[in-house]
Amino acid sequence: MRTLLSLFIVFIFTCSTLSAQWQQCNGPYGGRITCSIVADTLVYVGTMDNGIYFRPLHSFQWSHLGLSGVSITSLLSYEKKLFVATSQGVYCTNYGKNWLQSGLETLNIHTLIVTDSTLYAGTNRGMYQTTNNGETWTEPTPIFAKSSVKSLLYSNNRIYAGTEEGSLYQSTDNGVSWTLNDKGLPKKTIFTLIADDSILYAGLFGGVYKSTDYGISWTSFGLADKSIFSLMVSDSKLFAGCEGGLYFRNTNDSTWLSAGLEKMDISACINIDSELFITTLSDGVYKSVSQQNNQWISVSDGLEFRSAMIIREHNGALFCGSQEFGGGVWKSTDQGNTWTLLPQTKDPILAMNSHNSSIYISTLNEGVKRSNNNGENWTTLTQGLPETDVLCFTSSSDTLFVGTWNNGIYYSTNNGDMWHQGLLTDKDITEYIITPIHHFTATWNHGIYRSSDYGKTWQSTLSATPNAKVQFMKFANGYIYAGLQPGTMLRSSDNGENWTEITIANSLHILCIEEFEEKIIVGTANGIYYSLDNGITWIYAGLGDMNIKDIRVRNSTLYVGTDNHGIWKLDLSTLSSAEEQIYNHTELILTLSPNPNNGILHISLHNEDTDIPLSVEIFSMQGEKIIEYTTEQNSFMLDINALPNGMYYLLARSGNYSTRQMLSLVK
Repeated sequence: MRTLLSLFIVFIFTCSTLSAQWQQCNGPYGGRITCSIVADTLVYVGTMDNGIYFRPLHSFQWSHLGLSGVSITSLLSYEKKLFVATSQGVYCTNYGKNWLQSGLETLNIHTLIVTDSTLYAGTNRGMYQTTNNGETWTEPTPIFAKSSVKSLLYSNNRIYAGTEEGSLYQSTDNGVSWTLNDKGLPKKTIFTLIADDSILYAGLFGGVYKSTDYGISWTSFGLADKSIFSLMVSDSKLFAGCEGGLYFRNTNDSTWLSAGLEKMDISACINIDSELFITTLSDGVYKSVSQQNNQWISVSDGLEFRSAMIIREHNGALFCGSQEFGGGVWKSTDQGNTWTLLPQTKDPILAMNSHNSSIYISTLNEGVKRSNNNGENWTTLTQGLPETDVLCFTSSSDTLFVGTWNNGIYYSTNNGDMWHQGLLTDKDITEYIITPIHHFTATWNHGIYRSSDYGKTWQSTLSATPNAKVQFMKFANGYIYAGLQPGTMLRSSDNGENWTEITIANSLHILCIEEFEEKIIVGTANGIYYSLDNGITWIYAGLGDMNIKDIRVRNSTLYVGTDNHGIWKLDLSTLSSAEEQIYNHTELILTLSPNPNNGILHISLHNEDTDIPLSVEIFSMQGEKIIEYTTEQNSFMLDINALPNGMYYLLARSGNYSTRQMLSLVK
């Protein structure tokens, strides 16, 4: 009888594994840019989930300024300070030297403007204003009490406020009173407002609108089928950044023309020294090299927050696929040092694999593609395949298998030129693996199936959890591993007859798995762990502040694809057997207070065998040792004011035992 066992895994942690040095790959660059601004000789961009980046005007190398992990919505330069609208209130900085929380921290700030000496913030609960750089804010006027203010504009001594509900308000007395001026505007979200002398333009969820009477009345100005996120006037042309490309028209013409980038969402347009730049919500920053021919080049070097969802090796090269809007496949032929975006792949990538001498990708909108020349050209393979998402590939001899969403298994015996329907036709197949004895498929909502006759018939092997949502499977060291949503991992040693649950460090969500020699390596929602005993005990290996999406071993190097932090790599020889000392943390009681900490940390450690000596080490989330301290006291204070704000791991050792805790520093 098949059973599902529960195995309680003792978490283990060692200092030496943390000392393994991770290296961030030089790309692929890009990411989700939400806003931009030019201040003095620098260009700043705000990102979704990873703070602010900057570069000099005439450089194309970006550097991180601060606010890691924070979503930025608007930037404003005022009185030699940079004000930042975020999903956690307003921040202020003297261009990165020091950061201050400037209020409204419980609100989602959409936009910022300044008029004379008054700063205005449009939020998800109305509009606020301050006359002392954010030390205090006045409550919103009653007219905005229930409004989400998405856009603000100061022009011709008037303040304009556009709301998510589609209302446009105007004030001629610095915000004391407001009038509704939305004649001719549909009740659709007003994302952006700009002025060209006395003419106003509004970008809506449904087109561009124009006003020639200071916003009293409005007329449609085209692109009614587009969501307009940004507008800019340059050289008598009006540019509109849309959901699905950049468009422009002469301000006195009636025809919109495409400027290209149709598969990208354009968040901002900016003119720098007569050169046109755009920022995107998925692919970083681009520069126009020929407006006449719609030619653009990426200028995103240093923007490290691209999501790398899939990593594969093919013919000695590394391939990385992104599932973000815009998608794309990047190739590296130098161990991840440089990456090149491959042509004909600008679509979210769902799956990727090699078969014979070709590489295959599955895309969200364009189906399955094959390249016979390492990604330089692609052929779409549709004959016999339904219009459905292909979620996985695998191959055996000359047969290529794919798992689809809601259409089961398909296979091809001629490299994808023709596809035939297999079984499990009503199932969502998320993974397909082949062991020396069986074929296994993972499904969404129906558990795991096994075939003993090369896929001709299938039987359920996970009857204890028949509705399981299985994300991944792996055959390694004679075991079958299966990852279940929302992060549980199971292991079978008898070809799927029985399954044992595996838990890592406070039930971390396990998202992917790989093997190397005798090691089982997993990527979790909080970094990388590995096991030397097939999942019984686990050792932390770093990247604890990152959500790991895929891992792949190539030539003794571990490549890690992350959510919003690009690709990292680690020489696996640094995880040597001499470093893999196992300590049982249940023998120790470690207390850190306060946590989150403000710079003075109280550490208390009790060991049932002996209380001394005690060694304390603090590591960055990338594995770099920052502080080492040894004492014979089991309770003491440690000054960590010299460390920057962020997340850290603290390792404490006493005798033959060790334990660790995550530490948050907020000063």
